[in-house]
Amino acid sequence: MTCRIAVFARVPILGEVKTRLADAIGSEAALACYTGLLNIAIHAASSHTMELWFDREVESPWTKRNQTIKYQPNGDLGARMYAAFVDGVDIVIGSDIPLISTS
Repeated sequence: MTCRIAVFARVPILGEVKTRLADAIGSEAALACYTGLLNIAIHAASSHTMELWFDREVESPWTKRNQTIKYQPNGDLGARMYAAFVDGVDIVIGSDIPLISTS
């Protein structure tokens, strides 16, 4: 069964992701960690209809990939998730779950 999965993510920009981790390991390493985790989430969802739901609109190499890109509306996490479900998404996952898999 194929379902529509929204991967909620921040746009991977140096200095703007994993900022608490960056305090310990540096911004570049934190960005590499985040993009690695985001790729894991994308791979886990790729056997279904997967959409990247970024936290905002910004020009980025990630927005130029051959994937459906959507943008999270303003509001708290619950409101943003609700908007995805209203849009027809079946499952919402985060972008930093290291042990997520296709199963």
